[in-house]
Parts: sequence; structure tokens; C-alpha cells
Amino acid sequence: MRTPKLFERDTLPQSIENVLKIHRPTELTSPLVVDSPHSGEIYPADFRPCVPASRYKCAEDRYVHELFEKAAETGGVYLEALFPRIYIDPNRRADNIDPAVIKGWTREAKPDFRSDLAKASSGQKRLPAVALFTTES
Repeated sequence: MRTPKLFERDTLPQSIENVLKIHRPTELTSPLVVDSPHSGEIYPADFRPCVPASRYKCAEDRYVHELFEKAAETGGVYLEALFPRIYIDPNRRADNIDPAVIKGWTREAKPDFRSDLAKASSGQKRLPAVALFTTES
């Protein structure tokens, strides 16, 4: 069976340095696409933490990439986010944030239950709420 042109290797998007790594099979033989949007560990230069790394790095979904990186060997595609969830959460609206965790936050915020989940994953439920990083220079 011929692979539809849409899925031919030269038409697939490319990886984006320090943002996204796309693991592709030698031959696309499966409709399987897996992603790991929360396991990135490349912190950009403008990330300015207010707490020690041990405090904010616990928000990473560490080692998830090890579970999914074999997808390409099975004929599927694996999308690996390289940036950390604490910097950008691609599964969330831009205004879905608790301003208490970002020192200097001035934009409108509309936190919901996911904001509480993020605080729990970063230790905010176990310790007093503090800013994890800052927008200030």
C-alpha cells in the first residue's frame, strides 16, 4: 500500500532547535503519534527563577521521553517538547495562570483548577505560595 503524500517524509515538519524534536521512523508505517509536552529541560536565557532549581524542576515530567522515544522504531512519530512546562505549558491558555507564582505578573489572569494542579506539581501545596520565577530584569 502506498503512503499518502501528506505523510511522506519530506512533507513532515522539521524539528525546531531548543523547542521541539520530532523523532521520525525510517519508514512511516503506523498512524501512531505520541507527544511529551511537559518533559523539556532546556530553560531559555530569559527564564529568571526566584527559587532554587530543586524547587521548580520538580514540575518537569522527567523521564517520560524515555517511555516514548521508541515510537519511531515502531513506525510512528514522537513529538518531544524541549522547553519546560514551567516556562510554557502548551496544554493551557495563556491567561490560565496563578499570578502568585510569577513575580511581576501584570497581565490579566484567569486561573482554574489546572492552576492548582500546577502549584501542586511544583511543590506549592506543600510549602507557602511563593513566586517561582520573575518577569523582571
